[in-house]
Amino acid sequence: MKILRTVDEATAFMNSQEKPVGFVPTMGALHEGHLTLLKQAKQENAVAGVSIFVNPLQFNNPTDFANYPIDTSNDVAMLESVGADFLFLPHKEELLKFHEVEHYHLGEVDSVMEGSFRPGHFQGVANIVDLLFSVIKPQNAYFGEKDFQQLAVIRKLVELKNIPVNIVGCATIRESNGLALSSRNRRLDTETKEQAAEISRFICSLDERYPSQTPTEAIRADVYSLLGKFNFRADYFEICDHYNLHLQEKFDRSGFVNACIAYYAGEVRLIDNCPYPPSR
Repeated sequence: MKILRTVDEATAFMNSQEKPVGFVPTMGALHEGHLTLLKQAKQENAVAGVSIFVNPLQFNNPTDFANYPIDTSNDVAMLESVGADFLFLPHKEELLKFHEVEHYHLGEVDSVMEGSFRPGHFQGVANIVDLLFSVIKPQNAYFGEKDFQQLAVIRKLVELKNIPVNIVGCATIRESNGLALSSRNRRLDTETKEQAAEISRFICSLDERYPSQTPTEAIRADVYSLLGKFNFRADYFEICDHYNLHLQEKFDRSGFVNACIAYYAGEVRLIDNCPYPPSR
């Protein structure tokens, strides 16, 4: 695996490679979910690799940024174990010297849910992903559906700027108890992880609990009650259209929607979502 630490190194390496190139942008603290994205990228491309860059532009909370887990040596070992071809690992100063802040007109995908609670977050994501795409120039880029709204933002970014990259969404990878894999899970103790898993199991079984056309507000009340049982603090629970993220007043089990949640388990903010119908 080639480790690329500067933009010039990355540019020269990518220019010398066969095409197509598959690319997985990450912030490190890698887990099996990231490796699943890379494995798919390897199957579908001549060359496949990863970037690790903890993006300061997407953190609203300085404490959250300071506490974000970093374990680069373990990340490198994991990537080598699955045969990554390259790792783009720039220092903040190296990457950001090529960056000029841009404002993207992302519309509704930037304004609801995470957009309401973390203003500017997706602008920060879009700025750095745009920059990474300009350096790596992949033909295919892979993102987990666990970050469902982020995936919608990246697709909107690519559409707005006519970037020649195919965005591939990959199904959420979960622990055996149902909790979505996340780098933030490392900050949870065993009891809290099991409680968070109960939240995930609940929102992923709405079709077993509620008839179609149940008001979203009624489901939200039950979700918030469950959060309260564990002293978790809700940011939001919403049901939205799978494609444009328009918020739905009722749960249409067959309507291509996603149930989305964000909450605090102690000091750790978790997000999750589940698609309906689940088989799509």
